[in-house]
Amino acid sequence: MEEKEIQPKGIIWIEIIVVLGALILALLYFGKNLPQADTSQDGNINNTTLHRKPRTYSVFYRAGVFSPTNLRIRVGDTVKFENSSLISLRVISDDGGNGKLMLPGLDSVNELQPAESFIYSFTQAGIFSYHNHANELERGTVIVRE
Repeated sequence: MEEKEIQPKGIIWIEIIVVLGALILALLYFGKNLPQADTSQDGNINNTTLHRKPRTYSVFYRAGVFSPTNLRIRVGDTVKFENSSLISLRVISDDGGNGKLMLPGLDSVNELQPAESFIYSFTQAGIFSYHNHANELERGTVIVRE
């Protein structure tokens, strides 16, 4: 006759309590490093977005393609357009249909030679398209959110 080991029912509950306690301690430990929302003196939240340092993103131009083609960033972030191809390139904002550039500053002005780059900081939210001045089919989009 086989003997079956019987585990007391109380031990299972103790194990569950220990695991839950470990999870709570992990949340307390790792939760303290989360960024804080901007609050006013009375404790009300002024802005629901969490503050973070502005970031710099890279867009590479190679073989007639901007990569990534679509980039999502936040207001205040910077994009570095890097020419990784063997030909020159001029990065320029699309026009808004009225002959004016959507973002006048989003223009490298001069041709970027191979291995050169152009940097632009986005200060407003919106969807902004750009292209290679020599070939409007070579294009990309930057989506800027608050």
